[in-house]
Amino acid sequence: MKAGGRAQARIRSLVGSLVLAPALIACTAMPLAPGAPPPTLNDTTWTLATLTGLTLPAKPVPTLRFEAGRVQGSDGCNRYGGPFTANEGRLQIGPHLMSTRMACPEPVGATAAAFTAALERARSYRFEGLALVLMDDGGATLASFAPQGPKP
Repeated sequence: MKAGGRAQARIRSLVGSLVLAPALIACTAMPLAPGAPPPTLNDTTWTLATLTGLTLPAKPVPTLRFEAGRVQGSDGCNRYGGPFTANEGRLQIGPHLMSTRMACPEPVGATAAAFTAALERARSYRFEGLALVLMDDGGATLASFAPQGPKP
């Protein structure tokens, strides 16, 4: 096979993988037993997948880490941190998240501000397959996250 043919075959394989990935992720979701509390957020790390009302820039990707009653990560421009509490699907991030204050170019600055606002407005969470979804006090989705490996 010529080099061009191999490249096209790799592209087709990659595209096929991307098309099938959501279906495979959905199939791996394990339903909770009725009345069972949601899995814990502690010691989990996430990357932002969606932010309601915004189209996300490709890079940099905001991150979220829950560990020992603290939340930390990057909003895509600045590092942030603060307290969190989570219990049976209820969530409180903050108050008073601390953050570095670097100037951020657009659209990164707008994404960073909206991301931080979503974290502070989060009042509950749920897992949809492998994704983490944060919701406001009315149950509206604020943001969704994909699992990430080691700490950011």
